[in-house]
Amino acid sequence: MTKRVLVLGAGGMIGQKLLARLGTEAEDGINALLSQALAYEKTEIPSLTGFLIWMETDDLEIKRQMDAAGDRIRVMTVHGSKGLEAPIVILPDTAKRTVQLRDALLPMGETAVWKSAATDCPRAMSNALEAAKERQRQERDRLLYVAMTRAETWLIVAAAGDLGKDGESWYAGVETAMSAANAAPQTFAFGAGLRYESGDWPRVAAVPEPPEDPAAVVLPAWATCPAAALPAPAETRAPSDLGGAHALAGMLGQDEEAAKRHGTLVHLALERLSDLPEAARDRRPGDALRALAHDEACAVLANPGLAALFAPGTLSEVAVSADVPGLGRMHGVIDRLILDETRVLAVDFKTNATVPDRPDATPEALLRQMGAYAEMLKHLYPKHEIETAILWTRSAALMTLPHDLVTAALARTTSP
Repeated sequence: MTKRVLVLGAGGMIGQKLLARLGTEAEDGINALLSQALAYEKTEIPSLTGFLIWMETDDLEIKRQMDAAGDRIRVMTVHGSKGLEAPIVILPDTAKRTVQLRDALLPMGETAVWKSAATDCPRAMSNALEAAKERQRQERDRLLYVAMTRAETWLIVAAAGDLGKDGESWYAGVETAMSAANAAPQTFAFGAGLRYESGDWPRVAAVPEPPEDPAAVVLPAWATCPAAALPAPAETRAPSDLGGAHALAGMLGQDEEAAKRHGTLVHLALERLSDLPEAARDRRPGDALRALAHDEACAVLANPGLAALFAPGTLSEVAVSADVPGLGRMHGVIDRLILDETRVLAVDFKTNATVPDRPDATPEALLRQMGAYAEMLKHLYPKHEIETAILWTRSAALMTLPHDLVTAALARTTSP
């Protein structure tokens, strides 16, 4: 642990190289990453995949006192510039911004509903959508005010691309205000614009002339040598793409694409509903396909025999990567991962319309996929017992797969 601190810390070799490349401002971020890594090792089983997932779910915010402006250029977001001022502030990208609501859930009063397509949207939902977009527009106006008031002397507003015809872009708003204030036309080196000034302007400090014969800068050898050709990245394969039958077609007479869409909706519903209390799962989406997926997910979550899969401390949507002998680099996402001191259980959700009655009747592609997961997890947890299982959402049944069965299926993938 001490060696890692010396290497990554500000006094270590890697830390010094990072600060030389990114500047001293990066020191806070490096120290925070180091602290998080050490804290993870104290409370969890050390693994790169587990640490990355832990970092993704942690709400870490680094706050530090901003230095004085100094002789430097700072590139900041509007949110990050709050409370700061600078002699010159440039807003470089103030063109058209389309107001979009990307969240799948839409707040309506004290409840949340699935957002429907614009063509199928009832009036109440249309009103809620427009109200949400109006709130976004108002927030953008407040951000523009914050951005403009950061300037002590010069405020430069620029834009490139489509400005829009509705006058809602920041550029159009500033231009309208300047025209109303009788701003004078001004020709700049990069095009025509407007200029508005008032009050007393500070004197501009004289810029010293550079020396006539500046000393030549000696570059290190690596800066002048041609870059070595990088090897082509190794092809990454997915555990779900190892051949064999998936048995996806046939979901209520749907084709394969419709069955895949149903599977995606069921996975999404299980991920979101599992975090809600049981009383909050009753609201069904208006869309027929989403409602069908919602009912199937609720039936799974209502099965008391499956409660351990969704208990606190279990992991969902776990990304794993590893080199599998004979198959190369593989990357996949395990729907549910249950860890304890001696055992790892990987569970994958399957929405097949026809559910096999025994493990050896499971479609070949699914067995190969679970075999790949078992092999990857063996590299991550070499001292644990690795188990795999399939949760058949259609019947809300968990099927444990014998290790020899999935291992043999994976071996058939590597065989010529």
